[in-house]
Amino acid sequence: MHFRALFAAVTVIVSLGCGSSVLVGSDEAGGGRGGEGSDVQVGGGGGGGTLGPSCPEVLAPVEGPASEQVIDVDAHWQNACLTRADGQVACWGRGNSFYGAEGGSEPEALLHAPGTLATSLQVEHYCVLSATGEVSCAGFNHVGQLGSGLDVGLGTEALVLVTELPPIEHLVAQHHHNCGVTFAGDLYCWGGNTGPGSLGMSKEVAGGASPTPLRVLENTTALAGNMSHTCAISDGTVYCWGGDGVYGRTPEPLDGLPLDAVDIAVGWSHACATLSDGTLWCWGKVAPQHDWALPREIRGLADVSSVAAGNRRTCAVAGPCRQVTCFPFDSDRGFAPDLGADDVGGVGRLAGAVQVVGHENAFCARLEGGQVACWGRNLAVPTDAPQVDVAAPVFVVE
Repeated sequence: MHFRALFAAVTVIVSLGCGSSVLVGSDEAGGGRGGEGSDVQVGGGGGGGTLGPSCPEVLAPVEGPASEQVIDVDAHWQNACLTRADGQVACWGRGNSFYGAEGGSEPEALLHAPGTLATSLQVEHYCVLSATGEVSCAGFNHVGQLGSGLDVGLGTEALVLVTELPPIEHLVAQHHHNCGVTFAGDLYCWGGNTGPGSLGMSKEVAGGASPTPLRVLENTTALAGNMSHTCAISDGTVYCWGGDGVYGRTPEPLDGLPLDAVDIAVGWSHACATLSDGTLWCWGKVAPQHDWALPREIRGLADVSSVAAGNRRTCAVAGPCRQVTCFPFDSDRGFAPDLGADDVGGVGRLAGAVQVVGHENAFCARLEGGQVACWGRNLAVPTDAPQVDVAAPVFVVE
């Protein structure tokens, strides 16, 4: 996710699961508002902004007002979390007893730490980012992902400070490793070097893991990852590494983008970048027998302000109405470069979105008014229904 240009307006960052990450600022950071005469209320009331009269009527929560205090959301394939302005993080979904989240269809408090700017939640570990740039982690440590100087293999339920790490501005958690970017733009990674190449090192680290953060890249302005591969933007160029041989062991520049990249999202077998003109370009493995394809523009989208890549689907916030649009990607079909009615998921009435996040087949969006809606694989969707794919957005009701 891009963060440098928006950092002056940032309220909180939250990152969840297998490299999914987001950065949230004020409403202004989420895109422009409608012009004078706007008369469509975003999200059904509760303090949201307004969009122009040409924007579609948007969905509204089933019950309850918008939560003014919800300032961030993130989703993993089996759970999701929202963050409140007072530093409280609440989660729902399958849960994980190791860090105290039992799961369920309603948000359950995970932690409450005033001054917390980011919570990065993984299946087996999680990390938090403080207002001073310190990172602390808890959970399993079998490949050094806690970065605390503890012996590899020794986990802890209590948060421990990541040592030898400069103050961090942005944090991303991945399956067995984590990466963070300093205020100076230096990117550090630590944990398991699975893949190989997850840590962006030219040589294997001792034991295949590094509990000490390693410097990977400089002048970094955006960062995203999924499982064992990571992509970042440095000086407008996309660099990727890891991914079990998909990329090299060290950051490699991506060819084929006509303009500077400003934002990045990484899925299981594809990735997408937003360019400086607001267009969205994606690349990935088009078919099992083919190599990864070069970037292609997803025509039909403009003014993209947020993007999330899952397993076989990508969702983006685009256009003057800031609508959420989803389109498919799979190993047989590849991309749908010209969006049509058959390509758009059932989320088009979510307008006024500030951010969209997701992983595998689960996605969530936060609207201007603070409402949170999720769709896709319902382990991360607030519903008690059996495990199915939920096409229509379901609002989180606290």
